[in-house]
Amino acid sequence: MFHDHFVACGWYTPDYTKWVSPLQQRLDTLGVPHDFVKVDKRPGGWEANTLAKPLHVRNAMERHPDKTILLLDVDCDVLCTRDDLASIADIEGDIGLYAKIKIRRSGKPVFGARSGTMVLRPTENARTLVTEWMKACNEATPFAVDQDILVAALGRVPQLSITILDIAACAVPQDNVASPLILHDSASLGSRTGKLAKLASRVWG
Repeated sequence: MFHDHFVACGWYTPDYTKWVSPLQQRLDTLGVPHDFVKVDKRPGGWEANTLAKPLHVRNAMERHPDKTILLLDVDCDVLCTRDDLASIADIEGDIGLYAKIKIRRSGKPVFGARSGTMVLRPTENARTLVTEWMKACNEATPFAVDQDILVAALGRVPQLSITILDIAACAVPQDNVASPLILHDSASLGSRTGKLAKLASRVWG
């Protein structure tokens, strides 16, 4: 069955340890294989640490070269079944993520991608995307975060096939999703970027 072809992966710094155990216990209850790695915290604050995400994604893909990676930020609640997680991971594209497009009053679109829940299949294009994401993070300006840089990296991989996940797979409380499958906490809202994101959520609705 497809259940055997994906593994839930993630990474965390010591200050996020309290979120890991409940997530692991939930996945164990569901019978979902998982691989969450503790890493040292980088200097430079929360934003700088988010930029390490593509490096840890690459490492997860190397540890599980024949598996689809279901990437989860550890500050999330898995509220769905094993079958639901398998369905989220069962994408046709190289990668899967939730994205939102808002049209400004000027008529210009704003494209936002979330990396709290991502799916990466063991394809060459997915690996190339992660490499480009790493490169873009190394070029990032202060206070940039992984999700913003991910948007830039998406445009650097010709022929990349993207599956847009339902918002229920990557919901945050501000979304007011009636029945979220995976609900992400706002553990980062104490950071400068997190406070700005909270304000931005009022605009995005």
